[in-house]
Parts: sequence; structure tokens; C-alpha cells
Amino acid sequence: MSEKICSSVVEKIEAICDKFGNKPGELINILHEAQHTVGYLPIEVQAIIARKLNIPVNRVYGVVTFYAFFTMTPKG
Repeated sequence: MSEKICSSVVEKIEAICDKFGNKPGELINILHEAQHTVGYLPIEVQAIIARKLNIPVNRVYGVVTFYAFFTMTPKG
């Protein structure tokens, strides 16, 4: 992974996944909330979400790159 995600961010992302029951069907809702929390969705955040939902990271990446309202780069 290219960036180090601090433990507090990891905990926040995991809590978001838990809030939605770690259900793969809630992926878009989880991504929205994660992006709102972190500001963007780097691959490290996507990997945390994939692990919590027990789905491949390329599935998460595919959703992030498909929808224009998600971003993998910080704004500003």
C-alpha cells in the first residue's frame, strides 16, 4: 500500500462497515459515508472495506471508479 492510514481512520472505516452490518449489498452506502469521513477513497480505505465485507478489493475499486461521485484523490 502506498499510503499509511492512521489507526483512528481504520477504526472509523471499520465502524462504518459495522454500522451497515458488513453487508456487501451496502457497499455504495458504506463508500459514501467513508468518503464523507476521509474526504476521498484511497486504495487503502477500499482494502479495509473489502476486508470487512469479505469481498475482493477489485469489486470495491470497480464501484469507486464507475461512479463519478466517488474520488480516489483528495480535493483541494
